[in-house]
Amino acid sequence: MNLSKLVKEFFVENEFNMISERVALVRSDGTVLYANSLSSMESSNIGALASGIWQAAQSLTALVNQDTSDKHYRLAFDTSSEGIYLIPTELNSVTCYLCCIFKDQINPAKLKQNMRNIAFLLETYIRDESVNSSFPSQPKNTGFLFENITDQEMDQLFGFTGN
Repeated sequence: MNLSKLVKEFFVENEFNMISERVALVRSDGTVLYANSLSSMESSNIGALASGIWQAAQSLTALVNQDTSDKHYRLAFDTSSEGIYLIPTELNSVTCYLCCIFKDQINPAKLKQNMRNIAFLLETYIRDESVNSSFPSQPKNTGFLFENITDQEMDQLFGFTGN
C-alpha cells in the first residue's frame, strides 16, 4: 500500500482528522499526503505554504544552532486560541510535516500535545505497516511433498555411507 493511502487510513480510522478544523500531512517538497480540507485548492495551498514556512524557519534556525536535528523543533504561530502548528515527522525516510490550523481553541496546549502524540503514533503505524507489507505472505501447504515413500527411499535420501 502506498504512503498516501496508509496515512489516510490512519487519520480516518482513528478519527484524528477531527482534532482540528484543518489537519494536513505535507512532504518537505509541499506535496500533500493527507488533508481533511474539503477543497483540493486549499489543501494544495496548505502544502506549499507549510513546507515553505518550515524551510524558512530552518534557514533562520541555522543561524542559531547548526548541530540540532530538525526533529527537535516545532513551529508555532499562534495566539491563545488560534494559529498554526507544524511538527516534523519522518515516514519511511521521507521528511514530512504534520500541520494543524486551528481557531476557537479553549486549550491550544492540549491540542499541540495531541498533535505531537499523533505524529509519534503515525511514525509507528507507518513503520509497522511497512515491515508487515515487506514480507510476502507464506504460501499455504496444500499437500505432501512426497507421497508413498518407502523406507528404502528414506534410507537412500538420508543415509550417509562411507563410500
